[in-house]
Formats: sequence, structure tokens, C-alpha cells
Amino acid sequence: MNGQSQLFDFYLASATKIINRKKRYRPGEEIVRDALNEFVKFIFPDYLPGLPITKARKIIDKFDPMLHMGDSLTNLLIDEGVLSLDVEPSTKGTPRGTEVIRFTYERFSDYFIAQHILSHYVSKDNIEAVFSEEGLIGSMLKDGSVYQLGGIIEALGICFPEQFGHELIEFIPKEFSNYNWMLERTFINGILWRSPNSFTEESVNLLNQITSNRIGFHNEALDILLALSTEPNHPWNADFLDRNLARMSLPERDAFW
Repeated sequence: MNGQSQLFDFYLASATKIINRKKRYRPGEEIVRDALNEFVKFIFPDYLPGLPITKARKIIDKFDPMLHMGDSLTNLLIDEGVLSLDVEPSTKGTPRGTEVIRFTYERFSDYFIAQHILSHYVSKDNIEAVFSEEGLIGSMLKDGSVYQLGGIIEALGICFPEQFGHELIEFIPKEFSNYNWMLERTFINGILWRSPNSFTEESVNLLNQITSNRIGFHNEALDILLALSTEPNHPWNADFLDRNLARMSLPERDAFW
């Protein structure tokens, strides 16, 4: 499997297959995915820790055309590990918190939210507007939000190049106060999770930028290339590394290799 998107699609397809069999849904029906797409609309941005259980059940189970067939769709999504039941601590001093339903895995939740943002708010015609201070992604990057939403921003750094063929960091000005943090979260941390066809010339430029910015002997760019070197048919595999090393003089190569 190439990249995070294929991995999560496989994970969801496996759970969907089991739920479809138990609920006797037709194979062509996208009931599970449609229910989760609706669920994530309410999760972001107001209920990131999870939706109150009653509200979540109403949202998810309304997609179930076989309400009287076996267990509820919500319960099956919990049984298959897609969703999880949790308790959100009370902020009002009461002894018991609020029961909520959330995605079981935070990275899966971040991925679903990132896909939701890109599908509903971003197009090739409005990219720059979305990154403006008043735009959705631009507002996420403000000092008060950027660290709280770090996982979602990192997921956007993976999904954005796959869908639009540009690095997310291309639309962040270098004078932005958290630029280096953004470079790390949206490019360095996510590059190994991306599909091979999302790599562009700008990706190479960013890789070179990482090399020029390094301090001491640790070279994050080299770590990335070594991690990808064994991936067949990947644009940055061992062939890419070999071509670049071959162009260097021996002293240049020995300085870091």
C-alpha cells in the first residue's frame, strides 16, 4: 500500500465489509462512509474530543436503512474499532463527565477531518483565499490554534499534496512566526506517509532546504531518503539517492555520507 490514504481506506474497507454483512447492506451502498462523513462534519471544529453520545447516535443511525436488523450502526462501528465510547471530563465541577463518541485512533480522526476540509472548503480556484487570515486553513494557523490542531495540520500536509499537487507549506509565508514548526509538521513528519505520485519539484526544493538548514551532523533529509530508498517505483528511492550522490565530488559526499 502506498501512503496513509490507502492504508486508512483499507482499514475502513475491512470494517465496512463486516458491518455490511451483519446489517445485510448491499455491496454498492456507501452507508458506513456516508455516516462517518456526516459524523466528522459535527466533530470539526466544535467537538474534537468527541460528540455527546445521544447526538452522535442520531447522526450516525439515521443512515441505517436496516434499523431493525441486528445491532445499531453506531454500536457496530464501535465493535469494529472505527469509533470509540469515551468520557469527556466535566469542566463544571460535577462528578461525572459527558459520554462521547469519537474516532478510536487520533491519526485516523485527523485524516478524516483533513479529508473533510479539503473536500468541502478547498478547490483549485480558492486555495490562496483558504490560506488567508480569514480563510479556514489560515485561521487554523493562528497562534492560539496551531498547536492544538497540530495533528489535523499534519494530516493536511499529507492529503493536500495528494489532491492538489502542491506542498501545503508553499502557501505559508516564510516570515510566518511558526514557519519552521509548520515545515516540520506538514513536510518532514508526513513525507513518509504520502503516496509516491504526490512528490513534485517543490518537494525536492524543500528537501534541499532541510539540508541547508541542518545543525550539526544530523541530516533529516538523508534520514528521509534512506527510509524511502527500499520503496520500489518511488521517485525518491535508492535510484534517486544514487543519482544525487554520483554528481558530487568525493569531498562533498564524504562531508555527510
